[in-house]
Amino acid sequence: MRVRAEVLSVRADPQGCVDLGAALTLLGDLGIRSVMVEGGAQIISQFLRTGLVDYCVITVSPRLIGGVRAVDGLQQDAGGTPVGLRACRYQALESDLIAFGAFGDVG
Repeated sequence: MRVRAEVLSVRADPQGCVDLGAALTLLGDLGIRSVMVEGGAQIISQFLRTGLVDYCVITVSPRLIGGVRAVDGLQQDAGGTPVGLRACRYQALESDLIAFGAFGDVG
């Protein structure tokens, strides 16, 4: 199997983190239309807060790690509507539960 990688650079946001919008624009310019974000609370929350999520696959595992909230800093929209998954479907995989859905207002 031949493995190939390319390192891309993007500017930092005002907090010194990767500018996610710029990163996704660069990937889009390269023809990449789907990105898997796997990480901790900070990166996942940053994607959600900036509105860069169209679709989510969330895995819930029956293991408690603790210490940090999984998602932090999200608020309801101006009308008090919670933000969540629409057209959600679920699948059990061994002891895990996987939720799939489009991200947006749930009404």
